[in-house]
Amino acid sequence: MAGGGVDSVGSLLMTHVLIVDDDRIVRKIVETNLTGQGYKVTVAGDGLEGLNALMTEKPDVTPPPTAPVVRRTPKPVRRPPKKKKWTPSDL
Repeated sequence: MAGGGVDSVGSLLMTHVLIVDDDRIVRKIVETNLTGQGYKVTVAGDGLEGLNALMTEKPDVTPPPTAPVVRRTPKPVRRPPKKKKWTPSDL
């Protein structure tokens, strides 16, 4: 079983995972996938919630944070100046 094991007495051991992410949808997807694999999951929406959960819930696993996502806004597109219509007076 991916999410746990069996101890010497034969009772199910469930690995408790703490997930911290500020994106609600990401938290839900990860939580759903891990609970489906047999893990007990606690989720937190930010670092402070994560620290509180770490101290109160005592999870077995807290995955390392991923590299911070740098969102770049594209450079503004400069349109070329409108070309003036050619007229005979331009000669």
